[in-house]
Amino acid sequence: MNRRRVFISSILDKSKEDFSEERTRALRVIRAYPFLEPWAFEEEPASSKSLRSSYLDEVKQCDIFALIAGKHLTKPVADEFETARASMKPILFFLRKVEQRSDELKELISDADVKYASYSTAEEFEQEFKRALDAEIARSLAAASSSPAPMSPPLVTKLERLAKEKATIRIDPVVPSTRAFDLFTVQECDIASEVLVVMKQSSLHYIHIPLGRITDLLSSGPRDPHTLVLRGRIQWVTPIEQWKFFPEEPTTHEQRSLGFAKQSGDNDMRARTVSALILSKGAQVGFLNQDTLAGYLSHGGEVVYDADGLYFRKEDQPYPQLLVMKRRQ
Repeated sequence: MNRRRVFISSILDKSKEDFSEERTRALRVIRAYPFLEPWAFEEEPASSKSLRSSYLDEVKQCDIFALIAGKHLTKPVADEFETARASMKPILFFLRKVEQRSDELKELISDADVKYASYSTAEEFEQEFKRALDAEIARSLAAASSSPAPMSPPLVTKLERLAKEKATIRIDPVVPSTRAFDLFTVQECDIASEVLVVMKQSSLHYIHIPLGRITDLLSSGPRDPHTLVLRGRIQWVTPIEQWKFFPEEPTTHEQRSLGFAKQSGDNDMRARTVSALILSKGAQVGFLNQDTLAGYLSHGGEVVYDADGLYFRKEDQPYPQLLVMKRRQ
């Protein structure tokens, strides 16, 4: 059974603020659920990965992000929170009651846009943590109950065989459509969790696709890869530089080509934040007239897709503009 992972985030340096008791209790609560597993930095083995990558990669892969804070905010914890938010992870926020908080933490609390739970003692924390976790599990179960009906047994059997063979497939649709012929490897067909796990061969990203969103498996010929047809889409997400499944299904030519848009403008703070992130990585970014987009893409440009799977579109005359980027060669 694939367990859902809960990432525990807090200051680890006890000389700044000691959350060791809260972390111990959080680990105990999580392990009481047979379908959950915790991720805590102090429990991980030595690794050759960079220190920053060792925890931010885990944030991107987790299912629930639990943040514990009190007086202060450190750069690693702030980075973990921003990564969780950019990855659209469910965030459970726990605040120890203190007389004074740092300005940095006050800003994060204001910016978090989630309801936090306050506590005074470790015992209160454990109660609040379990209550929040129970509520999140209930929310997930409610969402699952409204998901599409299970697929037919013959299709499940085919997917299980492809997973056993680690078969190469294509997926339809993939956004942007310039990547429609990219190849994927079927890694696992988890019936219990109702998830198909595929790996994108060009980037080695693992993508979890709900089985209920798979509508067909098409064969083009004995030597060609099968094509997995989805009710939804596989799409690139620029801020976290990963491929993800999204449930909205593109139906028009423009949606299949570019995906789904959201309105933007000169004062769009989210567009500015994403642009600053792209610039920090040495790439070029800016708005481009849609009529020149095809030429821009053919020369290595990319449309910028936010964490919600939508691209930024600014209405302008005579043509709308899209936020685009080009990586440094």
